[in-house]
Amino acid sequence: MKKTIFLIALLMLAINIVVAQEDAIEEVSVMGTMEGATIRLLQLQSSIEHNILKGTDVISEILDADPEANFSRMEEILAEMDVLSSQIEDLINSDLNETKAAEEFVFVKIQAKELSKEFRTMAIGYLPDENQERVRNRNETSQDLTKLKEEIKQRTRAHNALQVQKFLDKIGLQNDSLVSQIGSGELNVGQAISSVAKAYKGLGQENKAEALAKIKEVKAKAQVQKETVREKTENSSDELKIRAQERKEAAKGKIEKIKEKIKSKHAENSNGQGSPDAGNEHGGVKGNSSNINSDDQGKNNQDSGNGQGGKK
Repeated sequence: MKKTIFLIALLMLAINIVVAQEDAIEEVSVMGTMEGATIRLLQLQSSIEHNILKGTDVISEILDADPEANFSRMEEILAEMDVLSSQIEDLINSDLNETKAAEEFVFVKIQAKELSKEFRTMAIGYLPDENQERVRNRNETSQDLTKLKEEIKQRTRAHNALQVQKFLDKIGLQNDSLVSQIGSGELNVGQAISSVAKAYKGLGQENKAEALAKIKEVKAKAQVQKETVREKTENSSDELKIRAQERKEAAKGKIEKIKEKIKSKHAENSNGQGSPDAGNEHGGVKGNSSNINSDDQGKNNQDSGNGQGGKK
């Protein structure tokens, strides 16, 4: 059993498949390809955009609870989140290599988590329990966010299918049906990796040894990338201070946009048009909607394509 678990862990590293991770540095393991890097960045952007939507709902509730409340800092936080979302778009459209993209991903995520934590702390101080419950029970989305989530899902399926195909080619196996099922979303990440592990077990000893050597080679390369990113981003307080100052300055140009969103959301809520959240996927102010909320790393941003396991 332990050997099987170890093998599956190795395969996940070797295949570069997109799965949920508990740590920003661990998340960069899939960023060994530019498509994997793009997917991680899109996941983070989706999380930030969701938090902005949820934030406007929170401020709308604050207006109801205390019309005289001063929530200017909360508006600034949402504007700063919007700056980070724009930065992600710029990164995706740039010509960065995989390692540099991974470094920027970690820097943006650190900032986003800090902003999310600050906003949530302020919101809890302002909102009575009843208002917090209303926020939690509403599912905030938009056409743009829905479109982004669908793009992430489709790109993840295609990416994971391609990575499995490449890995099977490396170890001399062919399984078109497996690759097709991953690409269509019929198999989730766990099922896909288990299927590859079974195929590996069916190899002869010589082929197993060759395949294992290739797995370890890919694992070593991924580890080098992770350590490079870790070295660059850890103990980076000075860098983060500079980025925070630049972010605050850029956010000044987005305040009016945020105010308009809050105004629109408050009018919607006042008219009773807020949409209930049947499944409460994101859990409101304290949820794990994003890879950026406090200690939660956004497992619902990791769907292999059919909503089970994996990315978003």
